[in-house]
Amino acid sequence: EAWLASLPKATKDTPKPPEKAPTPAKPGAASDSDTAEAALWPANAPTPAAASAKDTPKPKDAAAPARLAIVSGAELAARKYPPREFIVNDFIQRGNLVLFAGKPKTGKSWILLQLAHELDAPRGGLFLNKPTSPAKVLYLALEDGERRIHERLAIRNWTPISAHFYSSGMLPLDGGGMAQLRATAADFDVVIVDSLRVACGAKVEENNNEVMGAILQALADFAHETEKVVIVVHHLTKASYEDAFDGIRGAGSIRQAYDVGVVMQRKKGEKEAKLVVESRDAEINDMTISFEGGSTGWKYEGDGERLETIRAGKAVVKALSELGGEAAVAELASHLKITPQAVGQQLNAAEREGLVTRRDDPDDAGKKKKPRSLWAIKAVKAGWAG
Repeated sequence: EAWLASLPKATKDTPKPPEKAPTPAKPGAASDSDTAEAALWPANAPTPAAASAKDTPKPKDAAAPARLAIVSGAELAARKYPPREFIVNDFIQRGNLVLFAGKPKTGKSWILLQLAHELDAPRGGLFLNKPTSPAKVLYLALEDGERRIHERLAIRNWTPISAHFYSSGMLPLDGGGMAQLRATAADFDVVIVDSLRVACGAKVEENNNEVMGAILQALADFAHETEKVVIVVHHLTKASYEDAFDGIRGAGSIRQAYDVGVVMQRKKGEKEAKLVVESRDAEINDMTISFEGGSTGWKYEGDGERLETIRAGKAVVKALSELGGEAAVAELASHLKITPQAVGQQLNAAEREGLVTRRDDPDDAGKKKKPRSLWAIKAVKAGWAG
């Protein structure tokens, strides 16, 4: 008691001892403050604390090395890499991500089925006049069922040797589908995803640059890392553009990711189409192709300019037919409502194709001036005058 009495008395200036720290709550247990806060909010609404936690960026790069692994230019130049093999000569190489875009019902799936057929040949085949190397193909026909695939194989008269098909049930690419794709495609050289829209799933917004960019980049990384060819089928918008690739539907980040882009342009009612091509690493010419149907499928007609020649020939042959089979340039110009010079160019192109012939007008015989030419239909290829 004497010792206690000798201790100094506490005053208002005496600092208070620190309060006892609260005992940490067990994981998953709600604190009193959490309970009080939750009582102020509807059951399904996020509390301010939850909303704040959601908006707080996570330290994604916390485990990243402090310094980037760089390589000298001299070392990189001295490395020996084997040349990347073309699976379609001067067109598609191993390790390429290829985007093949076109409007609905233009024949995109048919032409890629034809590609798969030619790659399935044990000694290689010929795709649009270009030699192919044998490759094992996985075709994800996500817009078709197995019955339609069966029917198209029969039309092409093709019994696949190593090619495999899949039709439905894959998870969205940003929700487990990419892992499925990597695992399933491990033993294949070429993967065709038909189409990107279905592979992404209904919840993915095509115009979201961040999401679509991430999906396409994941596909590109897969192709680059494994030296596989990944071909993705996509759609065009309804509008027409001077730059064909501006018509690719969805986010602009799609165009940034692929190595080779192909846009298929085809007018309704025409059997011909134009393939407009751009490549990250090579100069690839545009192509004009025509659909013959059956086991022949799509046939190479020439470069991209060839389509206009074909259209011009069709127009002048049709006009000659409507004018009775023979006419002069002036009559054709009036009928087609174009200049005589334009008619002359079309007639010259049609003559080179062996579609028309010309002769001097007999009514001008004996006259001093040069006789005018009368043009007539020489032959009409199937589908040209229709």
